[in-house]
Amino acid sequence: MFLVRRRPDAKYIGLVHHHDARDDHGILTRALIVLSTHIGIRKVDRLVTVSKFWKQRFTELGAARAEVVYNPFDIEAIDTIEPGDFLARYDIPSDRPVLYIGMDSPDKGAVDVYEALKDEGYLLVTSGAKKTNIETLNLDLPYEDYLRLLATAALSINLSKIPEGWSRVTHESMLMGTPVIGSGVAGMRELLEDGRQTICTDASELPELVRDLLADPNKMQQMAADGRRYAEGFTIQKFKQDWLDIVDRTLSDEH
Repeated sequence: MFLVRRRPDAKYIGLVHHHDARDDHGILTRALIVLSTHIGIRKVDRLVTVSKFWKQRFTELGAARAEVVYNPFDIEAIDTIEPGDFLARYDIPSDRPVLYIGMDSPDKGAVDVYEALKDEGYLLVTSGAKKTNIETLNLDLPYEDYLRLLATAALSINLSKIPEGWSRVTHESMLMGTPVIGSGVAGMRELLEDGRQTICTDASELPELVRDLLADPNKMQQMAADGRRYAEGFTIQKFKQDWLDIVDRTLSDEH
């Protein structure tokens, strides 16, 4: 959007997932992100983003027409996934609760979660490329097995530190019927609140929070049902229709 050269006879729709200009990016990188965002969002006729948090944020930054189109999922395909021999294939023991603590990345909060729960007797599992030195069971999985991992976990814990656009990991956990504890940072908060999951902003609170949840099967069951009910509403069909509506409105706008 920053680089686009507008034509007078065309309409422009911009798409921004999130805005991440953290201090650890360095002065020049932050300056480029801020400058390109402030200019780019003003060069489009309509800006699409992925949560209410970012709609408000980009409106505050100068976007004239900001709208939300949520991340979609192929619910029917996900519902065909069965556990099968997943536990045996990856040698996952079943003698203690499995807690999925996210991607093996400091930015995603896995290190903080590990430090808070490493002495609690759980099996802590991370996924994706190994980027830390924490002693979890780390599995770099194909997508369907990743979903099986989420379904296997007693809890999914996502204490991401970055300004999430939405958090597909959290959404996928809810789709698989797994209760979620999340940091609620940026767009993730809407997902957790509307899906009636648990928000935790301080990793030191995790030991007591996890113990209390695991000791309350009724609460866990309710969180699983609420999360699934909310998460399954974000279908590909809805996504397509939302985009078609935005295109129609943009084309009908006066210049």
